[in-house]
Amino acid sequence: GSGAYDAADTEDYNVAIGREALGGSVAGGEHNVAIGGLNCLVGLTSADNVVAIGSRAGSALTEGSDNTIVGYDAGDTLTTGTNNLVIGSGADTSANNSTNQIVIGKGAVGGGDNTVVIGNTDITAWLPPDDDGVDLGSSTKQFKDGYFDGTLEADAITVGGTALNTVI
Repeated sequence: GSGAYDAADTEDYNVAIGREALGGSVAGGEHNVAIGGLNCLVGLTSADNVVAIGSRAGSALTEGSDNTIVGYDAGDTLTTGTNNLVIGSGADTSANNSTNQIVIGKGAVGGGDNTVVIGNTDITAWLPPDDDGVDLGSSTKQFKDGYFDGTLEADAITVGGTALNTVI
């Protein structure tokens, strides 16, 4: 597309498809992919292993390697962060320099470094694909803490290896 990869310097192994995709100067950056028109990775100046798909995806990213950004206007807050996965139209990290955030869903926003956010504020339930067929954690991969505001319903509860049999 017009203006795609128009300021190439010393970088290798980059791909740009779409109007102004990867239009900045990626000095020394390698293995970057920009697919989408209208400023997809247009500001990238120094980064490796960045994939952006969608119009305006990663439009503010200047530095920050190992980011994957998919969706219209996704990841437009991110400027220098690394190791992020952002999927969804308008989805974004919590800050411009975020690290290791996984953000999935239309308009979803990250919860801070090293966190996972699935869904936006319109989501009302996370559901398994079938009834009584999916575990959350295991005996060897346990969650550290659980926080609930509302009702916790369980068929059985074990605390410290001891089953609670009391019916209230």
